[in-house]
Amino acid sequence: MIKTLDAGDIEQIGYDISDLGRLMQLWSRIGGTLDMREGDEEHSKTMYCLVYDQVQKLEDELKKLEALVDERRDEARRTETEGGAS
Repeated sequence: MIKTLDAGDIEQIGYDISDLGRLMQLWSRIGGTLDMREGDEEHSKTMYCLVYDQVQKLEDELKKLEALVDERRDEARRTETEGGAS
């Protein structure tokens, strides 16, 4: 029987329950699924860890991109300010 991973499963596995919603939302945005076989706790832990790691990597990349955007925006403002001051 296939069952969808839910909050009770994550709590039983031992992860912070507040991560579940964010994790499932991000994972579904990249086309993933958290379906797994009922009663296979070890598989559930492995799947959650893999998904969690992937989400962490995506969030890290997003932070890097946001920092780069901020840096470029600051450079543009400085250039604009320097150009206007001449």
